[in-house]
Amino acid sequence: MHFPLPRTLNARIQCFLGTLFLTLFGIVFAARFMAVDYEKERAKERVVELARHFANDYQHGIGESKALLSAVAALRLHERPPAECGARLAALVASYPQVKSLAVFQDQNRVHCAFHIRDAVSDATLRKVVRDAGESGRFSLSSYRTDGDEKPSLTAVLPVADAAGAIPHFMLALLDLDWINRRFADHLP
Repeated sequence: MHFPLPRTLNARIQCFLGTLFLTLFGIVFAARFMAVDYEKERAKERVVELARHFANDYQHGIGESKALLSAVAALRLHERPPAECGARLAALVASYPQVKSLAVFQDQNRVHCAFHIRDAVSDATLRKVVRDAGESGRFSLSSYRTDGDEKPSLTAVLPVADAAGAIPHFMLALLDLDWINRRFADHLP
């Protein structure tokens, strides 16, 4: 289709400027759309990076708890009188803010000594994670749970094998998820 050109110079300039304005408006609109799309992609990348960082920190925190339980096992507290064992556990809990409670189990159903674990044997979640650790022979971690004061926590259990390979003892730690989450909140933008 052929559009007739205006006859006057003024009309031709106005037509040219109008066309130029529409072209520039289209370019600006497309650039804005592309910029918004780019920002959305950047936001997604930041969320993925934050999640990756959070997962690494969380894994590191769990590794620290496993190392703590290994160190407690090396102290051989199960061989000490319950009162002395409890006093040492209390000192350890005071030194590690992420740990709410510690306990040494003689077997899957009997607590040798504990600090801040109430009704450990009657707690189904604690019994399950101790049983899982005993069956697998490896460090075991419970799912999210709340303890007696309704605060979120995880239970970590490390079985301790004797020279014959039997697992007569378990080291148990109740990890404070509020503390862990506050620690990771430092990484949030």
